[in-house]
Amino acid sequence: MYYTAKANDLHGLLHAIMEEALCGFQSEPFFVGRQVVIDKLDLKDFSAEFQVAGECFDLQKHPQLTDVKAITYSNMQVHQNADRCDIYVILDI
Repeated sequence: MYYTAKANDLHGLLHAIMEEALCGFQSEPFFVGRQVVIDKLDLKDFSAEFQVAGECFDLQKHPQLTDVKAITYSNMQVHQNADRCDIYVILDI
């Protein structure tokens, strides 16, 4: 599946990317992503094009303990270092 995301800042872009993935899961055929490949990332324009590889949701294979209702901005953090980027996001369940 192919997605695009655009925002006004880095936190907004992260939120938009995760929201696209969540919408992909919540719509038919309940797509479960396994791998994300970012084709284009523009940190000046805060836009991204990416593709997600995965499979359709199967309750026998993917036990569902709870639903993610939304991606939140609450306490969202992005810590960038020279060799690593740590991201903290709170999900509304």
